[in-house]
Amino acid sequence: MKNEQVWKNNNRVKTLSFYYNDEYICDIELDDTYSPQTISLEEYNIHADSGEEASFKFEIKDIYKGDKYDDTAITGIIMDFYTPNH
Repeated sequence: MKNEQVWKNNNRVKTLSFYYNDEYICDIELDDTYSPQTISLEEYNIHADSGEEASFKFEIKDIYKGDKYDDTAITGIIMDFYTPNH
């Protein structure tokens, strides 16, 4: 998200398919907004025990069309896990 004009000129992610340890979990619908978005996956009981490896995959399923370019990028994904009793 270099700036709002670059954001508007490029495709933006509308729908992501989310996979945890190669298992499909859900589709995530994103708003067409320049602001960062937060999605809670708490209802899916996704967790990793201390020292346990886990893999995550996000697949772009749908986009909001950009005004100028036909490419799609994700600036970043930050994952924050709730760890009960810690």
